Amino acid sequence: MYLFKKKHAEIPLKRINSAVDPMQDDEDLYFSAKVEGYWTTIFKRFCRHWYGIAGLIVLAALIFCAIAAPVLTPYEYDKIDFSAAPMGQPQPPSREHLFGTDRLGRDYFTRCLYGGRISLLIGFSAVAIQLLIGIPLGCIAGYYRGIADQLICRFIDFFSCVPSTFLILLVNALLKPSMFNVILVLGVFGWTGYTRFVRSYFLSLREQEFVQAAKAAGLKERTIVFKHILPHTLTPLILSVSMGIGGAILSESGLSYLGLGMQEPIPSWGAMIAGAQEYTNSAPWLSVFPGLMITLTVLSLCFIGEAFRQAIDPRAN
Repeated sequence: MYLFKKKHAEIPLKRINSAVDPMQDDEDLYFSAKVEGYWTTIFKRFCRHWYGIAGLIVLAALIFCAIAAPVLTPYEYDKIDFSAAPMGQPQPPSREHLFGTDRLGRDYFTRCLYGGRISLLIGFSAVAIQLLIGIPLGCIAGYYRGIADQLICRFIDFFSCVPSTFLILLVNALLKPSMFNVILVLGVFGWTGYTRFVRSYFLSLREQEFVQAAKAAGLKERTIVFKHILPHTLTPLILSVSMGIGGAILSESGLSYLGLGMQEPIPSWGAMIAGAQEYTNSAPWLSVFPGLMITLTVLSLCFIGEAFRQAIDPRAN
């Protein structure tokens, strides 16, 4: 009996426990494992989609080129050089001018880079204004309902019924077309979609058990709205924002094409396409390059949004 005890006394306690319960090691490993955060999991799922990564790289490259335009090109976007455009004719791409020149001899590659500054700034700024207006109104309408909900819904109906083109023409008639006015028009008249989005989520979440528990605990309504309900809407809202930025850039391009956006000599991708319409046959590159920039930006945002949607959807993983 003594030998038996001495022999088994040398066996580690963990080994004895494993012999008694074979699942002990797995349980220790399970409870000692670190739990990944929510955004870490989303990021890893996002990285599985190659088109999302490609869109992110392309968008980052476009933003970098727009910011670093003075370093990437030796020319100025508004410098006129008639020697680079003999007889007022745009010149095709060459070693000296990568994207060619316009009819005034201005380097077109430089104008595309600086035009990206304007178009991207307008797209991101307009969506930021839309969010600043749409999210608070959606929170109020969806949480409090009643008279506040009815008033906000009537405002939404008004902005939805009035043609946006008429409102844009009215603003441009009262104010001189500029980058600030374009941002203001796109931001003020484009918030209704985000309000509807946030309101619908609040209407469905305000009756959930965790909200009722927060009310029973005596939490303030502001805390319930901003710390308990609103975070649940931010994840799907990011997908809508990625699409909204692309839509704002296209809207700015359309306004500039109609002459209601940026004015010469300030370049934007839409204004450059508008100025190139009379050279469609003789100098097609004038519309191809800014159009390609718009296409890459919108496609990149769409790819990022789709990859993010796949990452946050548990049924797609």
